[in-house]
Parts: sequence; structure tokens; C-alpha cells
Amino acid sequence: MPARAGLSRLPLLTILVAFAALSVDIAIPVVNTFAAAFATTSAAAQLTLSVFVLAFAVTHLIAGPLSDRFGRRPVLIVGVAVYTAATVLCLFAGSIEELVAARFLQGIGCCAGPVVGRAIVRDVYGGERAAKVLAYMSTVMGFVPGVAPILGGVLAEAFGWRAIFVALLVFAAVALLGCLFALDETNKWRDPAAVRPRRLAANYLSFLGDRTFLAYLVATGFTYSALLSFHSLSAFVLIEQFGVRIGNYGYWFLGIVVGYVLGAFTVGRLHGRLGPNTLITIGLSIEVCAATLLAALGWARVDAPAAIIGPMALFMYGGGFVFPNAAAGAIAPYQTKAGAASALLGFAQFMAGAVISTIVTRFHAGNQFTLVTGVLICALVGLLAFRLLIAKPKPALAPAE
Repeated sequence: MPARAGLSRLPLLTILVAFAALSVDIAIPVVNTFAAAFATTSAAAQLTLSVFVLAFAVTHLIAGPLSDRFGRRPVLIVGVAVYTAATVLCLFAGSIEELVAARFLQGIGCCAGPVVGRAIVRDVYGGERAAKVLAYMSTVMGFVPGVAPILGGVLAEAFGWRAIFVALLVFAAVALLGCLFALDETNKWRDPAAVRPRRLAANYLSFLGDRTFLAYLVATGFTYSALLSFHSLSAFVLIEQFGVRIGNYGYWFLGIVVGYVLGAFTVGRLHGRLGPNTLITIGLSIEVCAATLLAALGWARVDAPAAIIGPMALFMYGGGFVFPNAAAGAIAPYQTKAGAASALLGFAQFMAGAVISTIVTRFHAGNQFTLVTGVLICALVGLLAFRLLIAKPKPALAPAE
């Protein structure tokens, strides 16, 4: 093990893995502020989230292979440097177009953190110890979606929306300094063929021909699409329609984080008694029930924050069943191609979220109807598609003689 990559480096690795969650969640309370600041529409302001996720998704397909070919450290340094420069551009953006473009660059640079950070954990710790380290990091990461919106709301209310990019710039600078001075190269076995297009294409096409892999892909993809659709419109609904203060938005958001943590905890207790496909089906069914309740309250014009947050907390309780089981199930059959399988799963999940949430926000009409309907459609399609794909095809009947 490299001398500087032991347990003392876990804080740096955790920061790297937390890049995406922090970058998305800290901006959620101020999406509506972007619209007001640049005199634009809610759909245009929402692009600051969706293009970030889009860039983050696409970069999944190359960040891992690049680190296999050239090493973890150079890919990390370049990625974090791009993220840092893009954050400066966000800070000084003079129009919504400039902010959206800068967020796209942020998403590209951001991807190196979580993708390569997890690879470093596998390099350094290996096997069972790596699983324990990743579990520790995931526990810490669970607090990010709860804390980031609170931080973003408080900063924006006190100092204006640009303050959130000052916070991200400090975060990025710490990560960049850590990569430069506190992290050794951990990839001792470079793969010269890792980025050859033919190999990448062959791997990804083989996954897309696997019905079981596709089932896990749609389960995570539609769950995340519902969540990102909520992220994109919740600030408009809660702050502008229901009158929640920007500084208080994050506290409401904590309810959703608690729902997910409880769901993941429940899954941990049920493992060994129920199979992963059963647990995913239960989770998707909970999501449908929660989305139905959300839609019913929204269509009935129950204009209260609890009518949105309560059902979404239940929805993410179901998400706690879906995400860990689908991720593990998708990668498990591909021991020698686990990185590529993980990359494609991540790409599809975030790409679906970016595209579907953008479509949903195009129909936003100043009320909660679009939000609740979009979440319900995602939940229904996710459950139906998963069950259709996971079911074993019936053998063809022999022709009558």
C-alpha cells in the first residue's frame, strides 16, 4: 500500500466521491433564484442542473477507462482542475447561458472525483477491506444530500446565489491540493488497450444485450429520473408557491434523506431473507404507492410543503431498496468487466435523469401539477419495465405434428 494512501487519506477520498452530490444538491434551493437573477424562465434555470448531470453522465463512459490507461492521479488532477476552473466561471457568470455552459464544464470535471476515487479505494485496499472502506464512505456520503441544500439555502439567503459557488470553489481547491500533494499513484497495472474504441464498444454492447442488466438499468434510471425531476422543480413549488424561505428549504429536504437512509437500513436487515430482485420489486412498488399519493395530493391542490415532502420521503424509502440492489446485481456477473458495467449503469442512470427531468420541466406551469405527474409516470414505467425485463421468457411451444 502506498505510504500516503492509508486510512489517513480517507477524508480526501470521501471528498472526491462526494463531488457530484454536493455540486447538485447545494444548488437546488437557488434554481428559482437563477431565473429571477437573469430574468429567464424556470425551464432555462433548470438547465443548470440537467446539463451538469448530462455532462457527468457522459464522462462516466471515459473517466474510468482513462484512469486504467494513464493512471488514477493524472486523471484526477485534470478532472478536479477542470472542475475548479468551471466553478470560477460559474461564480462570474453574467447570463443564464454562461452559467449553463459553466455548469456543463463542471459536470465534466466532477466525474473524475467519484469514478476514480472509488477505483483508488479498490487499488489500495482490495477485496473485503475495500468493501468496508466504501461502506464507511457511503455512510458519510449519506449526510451530503441533507446538509448541502441547507448550506446552499443559508449562503444564498445571507450573501446571494454566487456564494454557493464560492463554497464549491473552496471545496474544489482543497480537493485539488490533496490530489497534488497527498495522493500517490495507485494504479500499478496500466492497461494500454483500456481506451480502444473497439473494446469499449464491445463491452457496452454486451451489457445492453443482457435483459437482466437492462432490468437493473431501468430500475435505477427511472427512480433517479423521478428524483431529479423533483430536484428541478421543488424549489419553484416550495419557495415560490408555498412560501418556504430559501434558508429553510434544506430542512424540509432532510425528510427525503431520512426516507432513503431508513430504506437502505431496512434492506440491510432483509438481506439473506429476500432476494435482490424481490427487494427491488418491493422498492419500486413503494415508489408507485408514494407517487400515487403525491399525485393525488397535488391534483387535489393540497398546497402545503408536507404534501410534497411526505410522499417523496416515502418514495425515497423505496429508493433505498432499489439503488444498492440494482447496482450490485448489474455488476455481479461481470467480474472482469465490473468497471465498464458500473460506468454504463452510471451513465444510463444520470443520462435518463438529465433527459427526463428536462422534458418534465418544459411543462412546468407555475404549480405542482407537472412535478407530481412526472414523478408518477417515472414510478409506473420503472416498475412495469423492470418486471417485464426481469421475467424469464417462456419457452416456445413445440409445433404440432
